[in-house]
Amino acid sequence: MSQSSMKAKPSHDRVSADFRAWLQDDSVAEQLSPLESGLVQLLRQRSCGSWTEHQLLRAIEKSGLDELASDSAVDTLTLYRRHFLLFRALYRVRRWLRAHGIGDLEIHCLDIRILAHREFSSSLPAQRDETEAYYLDLTHLHETTQETVDTMIDGCWNRMKSCERRKPALAALGLKDPVSAMAIRNRYHALALQHHPDRGGDYVRFQQISAAMATLRRS
Repeated sequence: MSQSSMKAKPSHDRVSADFRAWLQDDSVAEQLSPLESGLVQLLRQRSCGSWTEHQLLRAIEKSGLDELASDSAVDTLTLYRRHFLLFRALYRVRRWLRAHGIGDLEIHCLDIRILAHREFSSSLPAQRDETEAYYLDLTHLHETTQETVDTMIDGCWNRMKSCERRKPALAALGLKDPVSAMAIRNRYHALALQHHPDRGGDYVRFQQISAAMATLRRS
């Protein structure tokens, strides 16, 4: 490959210097919304640390941004909308940081922090971030109803309960995560064959194995 066809990569020292300079720059790009600009300022305050979603929402409330204003009586639909608008703004800020080669953004409800730019060039096509696509699509905000939110909450609780039941069920088979479905089935068949009452096995142990497998099939 010729040198002219290769993309030049900025040096790590230059990028680090540019990133540090940007952190100390109080100006905010005009193309960012008031909420996004406010987020940038807050993220700069903890350039060596991170925020949780709850902490960011509290800080934004104190700053007086009406877009995420709340009252003392907040229903689950309102909470969803506040979460959606916050994460939409975070993903838009991340896109802006990456597009300008300034930095990057870690986005998780328990870990939101600004980072130096990690990827400078690649010959591979960018992979679609499904989570980012969800929050950047305002259709999800406008079409989500109270019933939809309640269904999402119920599904979350059911998954949590399923996880709570899975661990002891696996232990009854002498297994633990991470384990494949095939490994679970093979282990069950081996234990069921070993402990089947018709083959002189322990009836109680056979019942435990069967109950554990039934739980795992439902999870």
